[in-house]
Amino acid sequence: MIQVNIDKELVTKTELKLLAVLQDGLPHQVKELMDALQDPAATKDNLNSHISNLRKKLLQHCDIDIFNRMDGRRISYVLARVAVVRIEHE
Repeated sequence: MIQVNIDKELVTKTELKLLAVLQDGLPHQVKELMDALQDPAATKDNLNSHISNLRKKLLQHCDIDIFNRMDGRRISYVLARVAVVRIEHE
């Protein structure tokens, strides 16, 4: 389980649903994430948009990223903590 401490006001309800599924740190296929949205109008393009927006917020505020990986012909998404190095010039 990956602990995600992000202000709930920074993420949408849809992003929170995705985060709830991804927090276990295991790979999740697109269909599983689409099912979690519980929205019959959701599409893979919508899902990609939500994941992209969530990635930006997690990287900026939590040093956590969402990686995609190919399992044969299927795409899976995995939540992972990343090491971030910030270099500041003086």
